[in-house]
Amino acid sequence: MNTLLRLLIILSSLSGLVAFAADSPSQRLSLDAVMTKSEQEDTGVSKLSAKEKAALEQWLTGFATKVVTASATIPKAAAYAAAGQKHWVSSKADGGAFIQLEDGSFWQISSLDKIKTMLWLPTENIVVVESSNPQYPYKLVGERDTAEAKLITGARGTSQAGARDGDIDLYDSTGNAVEAPAFYHFVDLFELQQYIAFSKDAVELNLHLKRHFEVMSCSCNAAIRMRFLRQSVKPVSSVEIANNADSYVFAFRMLPHSQHQGDQLIKALFQALREHDFFGRLELYDRIFKRGNDVYYDLGVGLACSTPGYPQVPDGAWWRAFQARFARLVDSTWGFRLSDYCGATLMSDTRRDFDGLAVMDMEHGVAVSRD
Repeated sequence: MNTLLRLLIILSSLSGLVAFAADSPSQRLSLDAVMTKSEQEDTGVSKLSAKEKAALEQWLTGFATKVVTASATIPKAAAYAAAGQKHWVSSKADGGAFIQLEDGSFWQISSLDKIKTMLWLPTENIVVVESSNPQYPYKLVGERDTAEAKLITGARGTSQAGARDGDIDLYDSTGNAVEAPAFYHFVDLFELQQYIAFSKDAVELNLHLKRHFEVMSCSCNAAIRMRFLRQSVKPVSSVEIANNADSYVFAFRMLPHSQHQGDQLIKALFQALREHDFFGRLELYDRIFKRGNDVYYDLGVGLACSTPGYPQVPDGAWWRAFQARFARLVDSTWGFRLSDYCGATLMSDTRRDFDGLAVMDMEHGVAVSRD
């Protein structure tokens, strides 16, 4: 039996294996107890000889025992002794995903709050308080906003019990190795089969599994189940918008002390395109930009119309009408306010200064192909 098939069986059976191995360590797991006949046929287990099946059951039983033993030694979240005291940001890494304070403590930031911490500056004042979120048991309270976080390594001179049990290597700003606790999440057989079937190669499979873990982490370890839709996505066939053509920048001031929901802005943009019955190519870019003392979230939009009778590149009158429609759909509770910095700029400047989000061909404002 090939290695991939073994992996499928192992992962799909683990939830039953853990309980079995914990209660009956001296017995051998029965595949018939954790897999239906159809599952055994689908995975090829039914084709194994009695000897091969017994060997597989013995191996899985030993593996399950190791999983149970390992899970029992996973360290609990480390306690931070300096909570409630004033601190300041010493450094940050990975665009704000990790924050180090002046006392040497190293923190992993919730992916939902990374948009906040990426704007934090060195020496910014921070107070650490406890959170009710078990995945991120602390909050780093900054001068303007708050981010949920979990402690990776404590302050200099403190000992983090159990930290050596982690197997995820990280490095702090001084180059010293630190370790984070390891966590486990079980994926059932049917779901894993979909990941493999819809992945072109190992790289794409890794991206699918990484996204699964991100969604699971952000939902406080909820029972997440992914499903792939059999919907064909055609590659973009339209011609790239010329560098000397105009794009348009929608500049949103990020309101302080607010939860910033950038995904809602994207949805509102697509809604405006649908209401405008747009046909053609969309190139979408974004960036976070500081103007004076205020922070802005800029959306760079390049459009090339394919509707007969319309200019291929929208003119100023078209953009003004579209901006009015877009602004009407934006809700202030999302933490943004459309500013007077909106306006046209060259596509070459947008491509140079912004990060790419998406390229797609649209009909009636709905994507029919994308890259």
